[in-house]
Amino acid sequence: MFKAVCSDCGKECEVPFKPVEGRPVFCKECYMKKIGKEPRAPREEMPMPKETKAVKKVPEEEAEAESEETEEFKESEEEL
Repeated sequence: MFKAVCSDCGKECEVPFKPVEGRPVFCKECYMKKIGKEPRAPREEMPMPKETKAVKKVPEEEAEAESEETEEFKESEEEL
């Protein structure tokens, strides 16, 4: 970004190009007015969501089967 002075309002601004002497440079607000658009209001900071774990809903029968498999796995690990 390059520092410049707006040709309309005289405010210091930054532009994504190197200003060339003799050519007008506009701040964002003046540029938007010049092309006939309203400048966007700054976005409000959104609070970051709390970390959550994804929970997969499993039918009760599958949950019981998985529970039994887990217990069998733990028992086989204990034997080693």
